[in-house]
Amino acid sequence: MRQGDPFDVMALVIAMSMAWSPVSNVYAATAQEPAEVHEQRRALLRESVRRAVSAEQP
Repeated sequence: MRQGDPFDVMALVIAMSMAWSPVSNVYAATAQEPAEVHEQRRALLRESVRRAVSAEQP
């Protein structure tokens, strides 16, 4: 695990997840999008956080 403040990780996760929020100024997701699209976004978020806090090199 990398050293860091857990609050910073939480802030990063929230900021990344908001990228697809209905109130996002980048992209507004809707309930009409396929469930697979939402799962792909969740998987990307999980992997991004895992890599950000992992001690292993990419």
